[in-house]
Amino acid sequence: MFQGALTDKASTLRIRQSLIDQRPCTETLLNYTKSGTPFWVQMNIFPLTNEFGEVTHFAAVQRNVSEMKFQSEQLDKRNAELKKIKQNLESLVNRRTSELRSANHKLEKLAYYDALTNIPNRRAFLDAFAKSLNFAKRNGHAMLIGIADVDHFKAINDSYGHGFGDDVLTIVAQTMQQFFRQEDAIGRIGGEEFAFCMVLTSPVSPRQLLDRFREKVSILHETHPPLKGRQVTLSLGAVYVSDLKEVSIKQLLCDADEALYRAKNKGRNTIECECYDDIDNEGLEPCEDGRAGTESHSKPHHVT
Repeated sequence: MFQGALTDKASTLRIRQSLIDQRPCTETLLNYTKSGTPFWVQMNIFPLTNEFGEVTHFAAVQRNVSEMKFQSEQLDKRNAELKKIKQNLESLVNRRTSELRSANHKLEKLAYYDALTNIPNRRAFLDAFAKSLNFAKRNGHAMLIGIADVDHFKAINDSYGHGFGDDVLTIVAQTMQQFFRQEDAIGRIGGEEFAFCMVLTSPVSPRQLLDRFREKVSILHETHPPLKGRQVTLSLGAVYVSDLKEVSIKQLLCDADEALYRAKNKGRNTIECECYDDIDNEGLEPCEDGRAGTESHSKPHHVT
């Protein structure tokens, strides 16, 4: 048996040790002919014993497996190439999937979120409003729907620049996110107008709740440096309804908008709240028109 530089040393050492231990072994290793031509051989070596059980010789059966070894190596190489191709494809698919998911997320943000304030836009607000209205109708809950308008916003832009105006809108939007509950619907519905709707599962004071929000915005200049000490105020128009069976989103928003204009006409930085239906909630504060929240409003529903 002729070995060379490429013959596996570990295989030859295992053969040697088997001979020393007088036990059989099987190895496949690279051998060489007299002329130096390499070939793969599978060797089965086993001891021969005499009548006394003593090992006197070793027999070796050798089989040239060069072609089989070559085919096996080619198959292994091909499998390795296919595995690499698969890994590359999986990596590509994962990367494209991630890019697509990111693109879809950006498109969703563009479609449903206001680019400046990063809160839901009009479309997203109306979708959330519809879901909240359906939920309130099914469960017999009341709702508070309102529109808030930044007072004298055109004068703010004209006096301090549109950059400052953008800061005002962004800070007001952030304040809404902090003030309202996660399950409430809020959104920027256009220009300096923001809207909100709340499903109320227990008695509340609409006036008190709205006034807390108005007051929170009116002192933002004390804690937000971008406002440079300049006070920002809101006018709010809202509708409180306990019986939602025959109302629509369009009607509620129209009524809230009318209430908003009345608030503006009263001098701004104030609240106008419409309280519809026979609301049997004790302790409600009176709405802006002076009537208690527990009284029915004289204005009829306009179903659309």
